[in-house]
Amino acid sequence: MQRNAKIITRLTALWALSEAGLGGVLHAIQFPFTGLLVGGFAIVLISLIAYFSDHKWDTIFRSLLVVLIIKLAVSPHSPPTSYLAVSFQAFMAALIFNKNIKATNYQIDTYKKKIYVYGIALTSEEKDEVVDKAKEILDVEDVIASIILVDDLRIQKD
Repeated sequence: MQRNAKIITRLTALWALSEAGLGGVLHAIQFPFTGLLVGGFAIVLISLIAYFSDHKWDTIFRSLLVVLIIKLAVSPHSPPTSYLAVSFQAFMAALIFNKNIKATNYQIDTYKKKIYVYGIALTSEEKDEVVDKAKEILDVEDVIASIILVDDLRIQKD
């Protein structure tokens, strides 16, 4: 059991409320910067969830599942891309807070339910972990990885 479970639960509830409530209302009134406003607030909340968590990766993804379920129940009229955006935010945060992965070495793009990961991995284990974590994201059909190992970039002396 995490030491800050109550705080994490409240932050998750606030994240779900902002996605379902605030995001749904802003989308319904066709506010032009809905994604920017809701996404910025989500980044702050995900960062706080990671800060108070002992097991950052697991906690972020458990919170993500709760948020997606509540968002689907409360505002089913939301476009499908909004669910992918929420998942993408959680994935990026989990990468950033993972101590085994140097997140600044990667560029991640999404297009038509596919995730494209480009970057340079320090080890093959890091490369495998990045691809495996990307495959865990909900509503993703495929992960296309173009990750080069650092050892492959070094000049070989004969």
